[in-house]
Amino acid sequence: MILGFIRSHYKRWVDKRFLKKQGFESWEQYNHYHDPCIDRSATTIKERFHGYSVIVHVRYAVVSNLPSWHHPFGALPYELIEWCKEHCVDEFRLDTINGKFVNSKFVMADPDDLYHALHGMPPECFMSFKAEKDALLFKMYWI
Repeated sequence: MILGFIRSHYKRWVDKRFLKKQGFESWEQYNHYHDPCIDRSATTIKERFHGYSVIVHVRYAVVSNLPSWHHPFGALPYELIEWCKEHCVDEFRLDTINGKFVNSKFVMADPDDLYHALHGMPPECFMSFKAEKDALLFKMYWI
């Protein structure tokens, strides 16, 4: 019994130490960053989220009205994440990208458009879903 406690305590210590060395606070953050379905060096949104079947651009008007968006450090809108955790069946992902879209009109960013990653530009929010039903439900509720 005591040996099991010591092993579990040691395992937690090793995990916490690994995460701290990598610069993350939780396994959720670590797995979000090291997602194999994401290509961070891609030049289009469709290429960036290559492992997800549906990509939804969340307009700034929707995101700017959420209380968590006005966080001074530019935090992700946690209302969207919490809603998806409750209602989505399959995997989903929320990302913000600071950048300028080259070919898009200013109303909606097209997943095929090229973008240039620029710091200082207002962030664009993208929700990506593996299941089309989850994306449809998200669009009906939020957009």
